[in-house]
Amino acid sequence: MGDSLGEYFQRAREAKGLTVEEAAARTRILPQFLKAVEENNYARL
Repeated sequence: MGDSLGEYFQRAREAKGLTVEEAAARTRILPQFLKAVEENNYARL
């Protein structure tokens, strides 16, 4: 089985050398929501 969606997003962000805060600023998505997705914690959304 492949990686989860959260793992995919985290790897993509890290490959670009971005912190969660930097990715949040670029995407205009709150950092806590990005972190929740990366942690596969959809209940926090």
